[in-house]
Amino acid sequence: MVRSSADQPRGSDLLPRSSARGAIVRRLGVLPNVDNRTANGAQVAMTLTRSARNVEERGQVLPMTALMMVVLIGIVGLAIDVSQAFMEQRWQRLVTDGASLAGAQDLQRPGRLLPQSDDRVAARATAMIVLASQLGATSTPSTASGSPCLTNVGCALPGTPYFASIYAGVESGLPSPTCIDCIPQRAVQVNVWQPTFGLTFSRIFGFSTWDVRASSVAGVVFARQYGVVTLRPTDPRSHFDANADDLFVTGGSKVFVGDGDVVTNTNVVCNGSLSDIQVEDTKGYAIYHYDPYEAWVSPPGECMTHAPGVGVTSIVPDPGYAIPTRTATTPIYTTEARAMGTDPTHGASYDPNYATRCAQQQSLVANTYRELKTGLQINDPAQVLAKCLRPGIYEFMVDAKDNAAGPPVAYLLEPGVYFFDYGVNVQSTLIGGYEPSQPGVALVLLEAKNQSGTPGQMTTANNTSLLAINFGDAYLNPSGSWAAPADGPQGDVKTPDPGSSLLSLMVVPDTSHDCLPITEVEDKDCKNSANDRQTLKLTGGGNIFLAGVQYAPTDNVVLKGNSGQEAEVGAMWAWTLTFDGGTTYRIRVANPELLGVLRLDAACSPGNTCNR
Repeated sequence: MVRSSADQPRGSDLLPRSSARGAIVRRLGVLPNVDNRTANGAQVAMTLTRSARNVEERGQVLPMTALMMVVLIGIVGLAIDVSQAFMEQRWQRLVTDGASLAGAQDLQRPGRLLPQSDDRVAARATAMIVLASQLGATSTPSTASGSPCLTNVGCALPGTPYFASIYAGVESGLPSPTCIDCIPQRAVQVNVWQPTFGLTFSRIFGFSTWDVRASSVAGVVFARQYGVVTLRPTDPRSHFDANADDLFVTGGSKVFVGDGDVVTNTNVVCNGSLSDIQVEDTKGYAIYHYDPYEAWVSPPGECMTHAPGVGVTSIVPDPGYAIPTRTATTPIYTTEARAMGTDPTHGASYDPNYATRCAQQQSLVANTYRELKTGLQINDPAQVLAKCLRPGIYEFMVDAKDNAAGPPVAYLLEPGVYFFDYGVNVQSTLIGGYEPSQPGVALVLLEAKNQSGTPGQMTTANNTSLLAINFGDAYLNPSGSWAAPADGPQGDVKTPDPGSSLLSLMVVPDTSHDCLPITEVEDKDCKNSANDRQTLKLTGGGNIFLAGVQYAPTDNVVLKGNSGQEAEVGAMWAWTLTFDGGTTYRIRVANPELLGVLRLDAACSPGNTCNR
């Protein structure tokens, strides 16, 4: 029977295909072999394949294991050698710390004077004695002039594997200490190294010895004694700082800072061939600057004298001195007559005894005070007319000027606190705090940009203007004494630090333009508001005498006189500060004499701004 298709059903006389296949397999006797892997050879084939693969894998793992063991042993050995080297370096550091501290003690001198040659010789010898003792040297190497121990080559410590070099102070032809916050003139640097520190396991990698070194720097450090401080931060901190002229000396002016440091959050810039700023470098005073360079030592901002500079690693914050605040009982004056007490129509302020009161004040003024137009003594009522103002809130601009006719006029500020909200213009004479060692005056102003605005600026008008605040009988008298701090609504108006100084002139900080607290880079809003903060604009004459501390932390202060004039000012805190006009400004700081503190400093490393 022929089928036309494979799918065509089988005939009824034939067995089904599955039954037919089963019968054939049974007849041939192959079913046992199909079901038995051993009989059909599959088991043998599978076993042989697995065995061959296992043999091959074992051949790969063994060399890899051996290699890993070598690497592991090397790592462990390297760790042991590194640990031993680290312990050696720690030991060296302990020794150099002690030696540098011992040597630096010999650099302390009374009166903040810088160490001399004999002091440096003693410091090196002391440091070497400590080194030799601690490292077990059989003798102490010489540190006399010409010794290799004073150079970066160093000298061997007899009987030890160590070498050492010692730098003390600054001396021509010799390396000087390098540190971050110290003054090299008052520092000792001790270097120790062992060039053949033996290794054990690292020999596997071809290293048999290492050069292990340690350095320590110790110095005599004095707390900064602030003479001039400018607080404006960088824009940004770099060699192209847009705010580098925080302290600007121009027009041939000369600034001499006595018994104090100059501190700036950016830099100092001079303009003009005769412009200069000097500090008492023989006492270790310096210009502390946050910028990583010194703008005053090279063009275009070069000053005549290259005062020593010390880099600082953090910005100087606003000290936040307490400025007196007005109370509900503080008198308010709207006119000059009411401030004097001569307006009989205003009973609250009228003083029928004004003439006696003012005559007494005029008699307290020292003989050295003279008005500058004709040189007449201010304490002489027959030649000078005194106008005596009282402490309080001034809701008008004080215009200290002569009358249209008659004798010259001197405005006398009686002891107390003055809130000059509308500003002050000095055209003739304005003095206060003229009684030595007695409570003086404190002047409080608001940030301003106009002379006649509200608030108003404090200005000087001409070269015969005299502004003298809290100078006591020290005006033109070096042996005299300043006034004492003013008695304000909240107590004495003075700084809170040890040996506190009186506060004479204050400008309330601007808190609306993100100037404070001070950040590393000046805030944009603060920078854009610079012209709104020019309260102290004393540009009309250089006869300015301000005792104590002048505190204007967000103000752009300008002092401008005339060539040949001299001014004497106490410590100054400002946002920026400009000295102009060819005047000589003497910054006299009433800092107490402090003892230096001996301390370790961080030695220089890459990435740090270092003092050398």
